[in-house]
Amino acid sequence: MIESSEATHILRNRIQHVSKLIVSEHNYPEAFDYKDAKKHLFETVSFEKKVILLVHATVRVYYDLKQLETRLDTVGKIVYLLKVPFPEIDINPTVQYFDFQQRSFNEFNTEDLNRIHTKCIQNITKSIDLESLKEDAKHQLLI
Repeated sequence: MIESSEATHILRNRIQHVSKLIVSEHNYPEAFDYKDAKKHLFETVSFEKKVILLVHATVRVYYDLKQLETRLDTVGKIVYLLKVPFPEIDINPTVQYFDFQQRSFNEFNTEDLNRIHTKCIQNITKSIDLESLKEDAKHQLLI
């Protein structure tokens, strides 16, 4: 007889009110392939483990409107923008394990999986041209 149980706990840490103007959103998908092999018996037998991860990063470029300085002309009904803050970038990666194979003498442990997880997020973050996104955001704001 097989018994299984599942538990879910939702924790609300805090609610934060923000005033952000998102001017562009970009999606970056990437496949990350990791392989490792251990050899035993005088290097005649190999035990391989491998995993393929699908990484999807959503990148949002936004302006924090709380830092915006304005002046209001109530007679002419015009809002003057005196100071526009620098664009900010939010990178939100999600990782899915697509293919997961391991052998009994070469298994993944928590440290391996955490290291691979971190590495694939670093790879996709490095591949994003942040300066280009900031320039696009400035252009988008002025349109």
